[in-house]
Amino acid sequence: MISAASKYKSPVRKVIAFLEKGRNAWKAKYQQVKRQLRRAENQNRVVESSRENWRERALLAEAELRVPKKKAGTHDRNEYAE
Repeated sequence: MISAASKYKSPVRKVIAFLEKGRNAWKAKYQQVKRQLRRAENQNRVVESSRENWRERALLAEAELRVPKKKAGTHDRNEYAE
């Protein structure tokens, strides 16, 4: 019976180095993707917060425009109509 070690021609140290290199490359790629995802999530959170703040400001400004303002020293013409 042939042993597993003698079946392959590559030295074990080279196979281990090859597998280690692949594993390290995979880990680095995964970590980079994880950083990009975290950055995108934070950016999304900031944009949503900013959008909500602007929406509130717009609604307040719109409400102010709907309420008529009286200027000091001027009278409504309808006050004296009676």
